[in-house]
Amino acid sequence: MGAREWTETRAIELLAALVAVGVLMAGLAAGVPFLRARIPEVFLYSTCCLSAVVLHAGLDLSVRGVRRLVRAAPRTAPAPAVAVPAALEPASA
Repeated sequence: MGAREWTETRAIELLAALVAVGVLMAGLAAGVPFLRARIPEVFLYSTCCLSAVVLHAGLDLSVRGVRRLVRAAPRTAPAPAVAVPAALEPASA
């Protein structure tokens, strides 16, 4: 997924969350009895809805960044085996 597709996907998620918040707030403003009886829950849900989308986008972006850094890291060859000097080899009997 490229940057353009990622941005479009996150924009759609954010727009959906904003629409949900807008519907809830409009219901409160219109005086819907069900929502007026639960004003704290409506505000809590609205806040959680938006923050979840933003948190998801931030976590997704950070994981993608780490994966990209790991893939771009230079691959080093393993160190060559070190020859043991003759003085340290076991004596043959």
